[in-house]
Amino acid sequence: MTLGGLETSTLTTSIHPLYQPDRWILEKFPKQEDVCRLVQPAVKLASEVLETKPVMSFFRRIMYIILRKKGGRTCLDREEPEETNEQDVAVQQALVARAKHLRILFGVIDLNYCSKTQAHGITLVSQKWFAEKVFIRGNVDKLPADDYKTHYIVINQAYIDYAKRQRPSASAAVRFIFSLAFTIVHETGHVLYCRNFDDGNEDYNEPYFDLDQHINDEKDGELGYALENVLFKDVGNPSFIKKPALTSNGIR
Repeated sequence: MTLGGLETSTLTTSIHPLYQPDRWILEKFPKQEDVCRLVQPAVKLASEVLETKPVMSFFRRIMYIILRKKGGRTCLDREEPEETNEQDVAVQQALVARAKHLRILFGVIDLNYCSKTQAHGITLVSQKWFAEKVFIRGNVDKLPADDYKTHYIVINQAYIDYAKRQRPSASAAVRFIFSLAFTIVHETGHVLYCRNFDDGNEDYNEPYFDLDQHINDEKDGELGYALENVLFKDVGNPSFIKKPALTSNGIR
């Protein structure tokens, strides 16, 4: 399957350039067979989801951004063209270009910073919060210089711990794969929005996707949750977000 001349991924073959093994810079993918048996299907599912119609519609809105002030909030607004193929190709090209400057890590995210419950992941535009609010798993000396052009998806370390230690049942494996895949997709919404950020400022505010987006009375938008709402008309993993959502013994 192709899109405007660009090769696209399928669930059984390609992994999107954003998620290729060399993006997971502190891991040894695909050599870690015990981990890849669970992580790889999640990454392939995330790659497939990136090209679905709802996600492409979301990404087009991020790429061709128009900000509106409504009800005291800043939200995205735009009219969809009748023919979207040209814009879809531009979105795919932007994602592929972003892949060169994206690294995916595992780590522990300070609950005092993020929320009252565990965070499945976070997107950062610098290394400023490393060892302060986000604690990276692995040898951080292998990370590139903090030039603010390289951005990071940091995934909760409980995922990698679980993948290493557990031999889950079929149903538990499906829950793991689903949860990790949509955590990655969620963070990719942030990655595309931040694609041109190069000042290392982590205290930026995202717009609301639209006026219907209203997560926990937050004052600012949350485009990762917005992407999940586009897909599911709700937060994608509501049962996984509540305590105790993520442990090395399982995802409940």
